[in-house]
Amino acid sequence: MMIIVFNMSMKQLTLAILKPDVQRFINYRKYVESLMSDAQLQIIHNEEVFMTRDRAQVFYAEHKGKFFYDRLVNHMICGPLGVYILAGNNAISVWRSLLGPTKVYRTVVFEPNSLRGRLD
Repeated sequence: MMIIVFNMSMKQLTLAILKPDVQRFINYRKYVESLMSDAQLQIIHNEEVFMTRDRAQVFYAEHKGKFFYDRLVNHMICGPLGVYILAGNNAISVWRSLLGPTKVYRTVVFEPNSLRGRLD
């Protein structure tokens, strides 16, 4: 068991998950980690994990019934995930801004330099 002691004065924590197609390439991981650092997001903890189908279905339950649900679950269990706990001022909004829009067409047009624009 790991115990993390962190001064949370005015900082937020957020969870970042690198999908298998990013996690399996060290250059992609290092690129993402450098962007995290440049954005003043501190990596509190990170590890590589494998998600089971059952766990993926529970984690993404809000998307059940949507056209992409099965594809998402299958993708998230196809290899290792990079799981990060990040801390920083407005960490949630900073991380979301680095990611860019969730819709591919919006990412390509409006945020081509975001993580999704560069790595998806």
